[in-house]
Amino acid sequence: MASFKNKKFLAFFVSATCIGVLCGFPIGFFQAIRRILPHAFFQYNMYRISLQYSLSEINRSVLWATLTVWSITFAGAGIFQMIQRISKTNFGKLSSTWKRYPTMVLSLAKSTFIVWIFINVFWISVMLFSSPQTPNLIIISVDCLRKDHLSAYGYSRQTSPNIDTFSQDATLFEDVISQSCWTIPSVASLFTLLYPSTHLTRGSVDGFWEENILNPKLVTLAELLKNEGYQTAAFIANHSLIKEYHFDQGFDLYDMIDDSSKPLAENVNKKVFSWLKTHYKKPFFMYLHYMDPHAEYGAPIPYRNFFISDTKRMLTLDEFTAIKHVLPNTNIWDLNTYIDMYDSEIRYVDHYIGELLELVRRNGLFDNTIVVITADHGEAFLEHGFCEHGNALYREEIDIPLIVRFPNTQPFPTKVTHRIEQIDVIQSILEHMGYGYPYPVHGSSITVYENDTACFSEEPSTHHKFLPTISMTENNFKAIYFTPKKTITDLYDLTSDPLERTNLVREKAALAEQFRTRIKAWATARSADARQLGIDKRPAKLHIDKNHINTLKALGYVR
Repeated sequence: MASFKNKKFLAFFVSATCIGVLCGFPIGFFQAIRRILPHAFFQYNMYRISLQYSLSEINRSVLWATLTVWSITFAGAGIFQMIQRISKTNFGKLSSTWKRYPTMVLSLAKSTFIVWIFINVFWISVMLFSSPQTPNLIIISVDCLRKDHLSAYGYSRQTSPNIDTFSQDATLFEDVISQSCWTIPSVASLFTLLYPSTHLTRGSVDGFWEENILNPKLVTLAELLKNEGYQTAAFIANHSLIKEYHFDQGFDLYDMIDDSSKPLAENVNKKVFSWLKTHYKKPFFMYLHYMDPHAEYGAPIPYRNFFISDTKRMLTLDEFTAIKHVLPNTNIWDLNTYIDMYDSEIRYVDHYIGELLELVRRNGLFDNTIVVITADHGEAFLEHGFCEHGNALYREEIDIPLIVRFPNTQPFPTKVTHRIEQIDVIQSILEHMGYGYPYPVHGSSITVYENDTACFSEEPSTHHKFLPTISMTENNFKAIYFTPKKTITDLYDLTSDPLERTNLVREKAALAEQFRTRIKAWATARSADARQLGIDKRPAKLHIDKNHINTLKALGYVR
């Protein structure tokens, strides 16, 4: 009797498992197909990736199907026995069939388990001898990094030897426009692929701290990749990107490097290296925000005086007044000295970017990692009367570097010369990885770009009720629109005047009017996008502690 009961229990267990496995196979197969087909990166590693995806999905489906069938089977068996006992019914032929059930099930189990064991041995072999099934993503953003101060972009000084080396095996984008001229709205656009007039994270320095909050209704790049199974980590040296502003959305780790008001690149790297030691075996997204070229300039020794100009460019009183807060404790009247110190900061951070890239290589990650080197905005040196950034939408503040390296294959040409926006490149990378946002975003695939595609950037202003100044660049003309007065203030022909020195707004009034009409329509559409996403209302007033305000003062954000 006991032997029969044991066989009966074994029969229940094995039959439930077999049914679960048999159900899980087709479910997992169709799940795998559904996940694989949209992935563009599937093209360059087709067999390995499809195999890993398929087996992973099948095993997951088999597990859940088996657990479900176990629960239903044992619950049903319990109910069946309960009915038998209560009704004292023998169930005739059913009981007779039930006695033969263990033998029938055990014969079925043999073939089922042989197939499953074979598949899993094969799957484990694939996992052991191949890299992770999806590419990692590392975005390195350097605060205030001007494109035209990198030797990779033709600068006369060797400011960036490591970035130069990296660019030789990557795609260098020659003409990229940031979506804003300072950090908070620019990074919010990079994380959401929306323009500032839609995400409304505009960045305030005048106490309207709620204007700095990234709306939690929006899906960030980190959230999107985390939902796809990525580990996510951010290492932030800029204290304007604090957690209170919700920039940590989607990050498993959001590490604010708080050793000073302007943390050094070497301290950022220490945190990054520590994290990578324990997380490199699974797919990850890592965002790094270095701060070194940001004012106050003063790289550590021996980089501090790496570059010294042979000539001087003396400042006028007005110019000195505009620039002195960059180095408030000095009395330097030579513009070239400021530029020397800025370039030295770039050389310093380039060293630690090289150190990071070498670590990625040593850990065998380089052939399975998409690496992006870019900036949030540029830096002005009195080209149009301003210094630093966040002042205007001239080229020195919004033209940024962007270099992308893909593993194993390069879907973009080695050099992209036509003008694009930063969010377009991020969107193109996501398309290449096979992921997309759950709602329409403003970034476009660069594969469909043409030279005459319009590019936009915004300078949110706290002085004009956050009505932004907007730049539009198209057909080698650039217009700057001042929203409070609903007028075009600047118009430049970038073919003959790439440095934007000659304002043609009067000479080409008709063209300026065309730009005005189009920019107004564009701004109206972006506001409508915010309403459609349900983010047009700002959150409640946010109170920031004095320590954070003092840190922002040290960085020059609050005066």
